[in-house]
Amino acid sequence: MEKLLNSSPKLLFYKGSYLKNSMEQELVTEEEILASIRQKGIVNVEDVLAVVIEANGDLSVIKKTDNSSLNSTLHGIEREDKEKF
Repeated sequence: MEKLLNSSPKLLFYKGSYLKNSMEQELVTEEEILASIRQKGIVNVEDVLAVVIEANGDLSVIKKTDNSSLNSTLHGIEREDKEKF
């Protein structure tokens, strides 16, 4: 219960790499990340920019786009190195 109350979104997968430390902390497996990608109808992992575990435990999949923006939905998400986007 405490984990849910004090949790914040965290990056689990970014630009083709699994973020193992974050995955271990959040108890998420590669298989769960791949399942969340498939559920979004994405066939190639290369088409995924990031996977984020939300405060409620849901996995959000963010597809790559041709443009980047300062209004990215990744703004404020914690990375493995404890910095934020």
